[in-house]
Amino acid sequence: MTTTANTTILYSVIVPVYKSPTTLVALYERVAACFEQLKQNESMSAVTYELIFVEDGGGDDSWEVLTNLQKQYPQHITAIQLTHNFGQHNAIMCGLAKAKGQYLITIDDDLQTPPEAIAHLIAQQKASKAEVIYGIYPKKQHSVLRNWGSRFFKYWFNYGSAAHRDGSSFRLFSASIAKGLVKDDSFFVYIDNLLAQQTTNISICPVPHQERADGTSGYSLWKLGRLSMKILVHYGNLRIKTLLLAGFIGMLTAVFGMLMCIGQVGYLLLWGGVLLISFLVYSFGLAGFLTQKELQRSKHFPQYKIKIILHAN
Repeated sequence: MTTTANTTILYSVIVPVYKSPTTLVALYERVAACFEQLKQNESMSAVTYELIFVEDGGGDDSWEVLTNLQKQYPQHITAIQLTHNFGQHNAIMCGLAKAKGQYLITIDDDLQTPPEAIAHLIAQQKASKAEVIYGIYPKKQHSVLRNWGSRFFKYWFNYGSAAHRDGSSFRLFSASIAKGLVKDDSFFVYIDNLLAQQTTNISICPVPHQERADGTSGYSLWKLGRLSMKILVHYGNLRIKTLLLAGFIGMLTAVFGMLMCIGQVGYLLLWGGVLLISFLVYSFGLAGFLTQKELQRSKHFPQYKIKIILHAN
């Protein structure tokens, strides 16, 4: 993190940007309006803030929009452009390293999380004194398939770990926590796992989730699947071994069962189903093993690389 002796910034809002040129102006205006509203509250009269936009190599007009925004509001905006697409979590890590606030807030660029909900995170932090506050969505405006897939992965990955099962990309945490995060210079990072390693003093705050204002999500089902596999491999190696072992034992058992039931169609179909499921489990584990090899080859790659940075005044 960037620190200076004269820093007076209370909140740093970090926004990873990927192909969202039409939402950025509204996002800034609504975040600024939220903080101006907080300033009118007597207890928050001295609030100061900054926004750090990290353009993650989308190759569209987002950087041009950010450049104009930064020129218009240089006292509040730092704009960073990465050399290419490193991924949402890596872009956030870049923003954390440049942040000056005593508290840091991460929010997506698509306006599905209303910027006005920042006030709810701040209020929850003051009330709970927790080191990490997650904004959680009682009802997500995603497809049923994506919601169920996300829910399954969170429960599978977080089982037995300290990571919060209801975590989201809308978070508030202290600068001391952020300092611990940026010490991790791995090429692949999963911020929620890093937060769980830093503290268990985590609180949640219900916030609304709205329809996407424009465009489509940067996370297709394929990209979500790849991300899930990388997270599982990088932080859950034991689970990969469990999948491989369970799948292998299941296939052996199914083959043995089929050999014992030759001529009995009903039992053959039953054991055939067991064989298919075991094969799918083993295949998932094998995909994880291959992904692990890919991550090992890339472990010496930079976490992110900055192309241009426009500092706030």
